Parts: sequence; structure tokens; C-alpha cells
Amino acid sequence: MRHMAAAFLLGRSNYQPRPSANKSRVQLSLLKNNALETIALPLILREKDTYSDSFTLFTEALFEDFDFDEAIRLADQIKIEASQDILLRPHASEIRRQALLYVFEVQARLTRQPQSLTEFCEANNVGFTDIALEEVEQNMSQQGLLLTKTGEGENTILQI
Repeated sequence: MRHMAAAFLLGRSNYQPRPSANKSRVQLSLLKNNALETIALPLILREKDTYSDSFTLFTEALFEDFDFDEAIRLADQIKIEASQDILLRPHASEIRRQALLYVFEVQARLTRQPQSLTEFCEANNVGFTDIALEEVEQNMSQQGLLLTKTGEGENTILQI
């Protein structure tokens, strides 16, 4: 479960180039940005009595309980657990970063209120705010929302 959730979080970013389906002899399907919510969440909920870690608890807090403060706390725990996993260690910071950006996106989708991505990134120690803006804008546009800049570094969510 941990590696599945980590893959879905990393798959949301521009951290690594996406595979090009037209250059391969095998037909590749690209991972959807909401795979954590649509694919992982049902599996995590079904198996929560037998397996639980910060990755599964984060997914449950974010999508089942909508407890954003707990999800932010668990994002830090995810980084700690990922840094102790030999396969996830090189990606621990990016996994945390994507988890926090996902919290921002879900919160913005639910409230549909203007929110500052810059302030969120500063409050949660998320680096590379300019790259985060591009990634959030891309992810939100797939959800039917538009991220626009207003003022100096203020980023607000507007419904299209």
C-alpha cells in the first residue's frame, strides 16, 4: 500500500518525465492525477484493519475524513517513513511536497474559496513555489477549476 500511495503522489508531479506512449512498442496508459483518490482509497479503506501506516492514514484523512490539519501532520510523517524505506528514500521530500500540494488542492476544491498557494507553501515549508503553482494549476484544470494569480504572489482558485 505504501509504495502504491507513493507512486500515485509522485505521479502527480513533474518530478520525473512522464513516459511517452508513442515511442514504445507497448501501449502505455498515463496515470491519472486523482489515482490516489479513485484507485488507492477504496483499497486502503478495505484493508485498513490489516494494514495501516502514515501513507494510508494520510489518504484516509484527506479523502474520507477531510481532516486537513491531520493530513498535513501525516505528510510530515510520510517523509520520515519514506526516508527509512530504501526504495522511497531518494524521493521522500518530493512525496511530502506532493502530499501537501494535494491537501491544498482538495481543500480548494471543497471550499471553492480564494486561497493563497504562496501562503500555504510558506506555512508548510513547501519549496519551489513557482513549480508548485504550475503543478497545482495543471491538476486543478483537470478538475474543472482554474488557478489564477492575483496581486503579488497571491494565487486564488476560481470555478470555470
